Amino acid sequence: MPKMNIKVSIHNEMENSHYKVPAIFQEDTMKYKEQDDTIVTYNYRDNILLRENKELRMKYPFDPNRQTTGEIIIKELEKTMKIKIETIKLERKNQNIEIVFKIDENQFLYKIEEVI
Repeated sequence: MPKMNIKVSIHNEMENSHYKVPAIFQEDTMKYKEQDDTIVTYNYRDNILLRENKELRMKYPFDPNRQTTGEIIIKELEKTMKIKIETIKLERKNQNIEIVFKIDENQFLYKIEEVI
C-alpha cells in the first residue's frame, strides 16, 4: 500500500483551505485523515468522495454527464439528507484530481495533489 504526502484544497464562498497530510493509495482509492479526525476516502474508479467523523457521514458521487444525489447522514439523529450535486469539472492525472461541483447554487473546488 503506497504511502504519499498530498495537498488538499477546498474552496467555496465561505471556505478557502489548504493542508498537507499523509495519505494511502491502494486499489484506486485515496485515504487520508483531516486535522479534525475526519476520515476521507476518494474512490477514483467510481468518483465517490466519502467523509466521516463522529457526527456525520457524507457520500458525494461525481459524474460530469449527469446530476447525482449525495447523502449526508447525521449520526446522532439517525437522519439522512439527500442533496443534488452538479459536477462541472472532473479531471484526473495520476493521483491528482480536481473537481468543481455545485450544491444548491454553491460552487466548490476540491483538489488532491501529490506532494513530492
